[in-house]
Amino acid sequence: MDLDLKRDTLLSLREVPGHLPRLQGQRKVHTSTVFRWAQRGVAGRKLRTWRLGGRRITTIRALEEFIQPATFDDEHFARHASPRHDREPTEVETALAKEGF
Repeated sequence: MDLDLKRDTLLSLREVPGHLPRLQGQRKVHTSTVFRWAQRGVAGRKLRTWRLGGRRITTIRALEEFIQPATFDDEHFARHASPRHDREPTEVETALAKEGF
């Protein structure tokens, strides 16, 4: 992704939390989390940033591209979030149940 100054909305990394939904408990994503996304990344992906006047910046588009691959699709979520009672017990669960655990 190339930076397009006419099309992209520039954000300092400190501004990013204000553009994200609040987490459980109504907390904002912490600024240090955004810096970590840019420096180390998550699951092999880094938030795309540029240096401008000695500061690190990103764009709304880069933020969206960083977040989208990490979001589960509905099918994946439904398959992995099903309650335990909706599936057959594993061998380990069966053995533990026999032993009274």
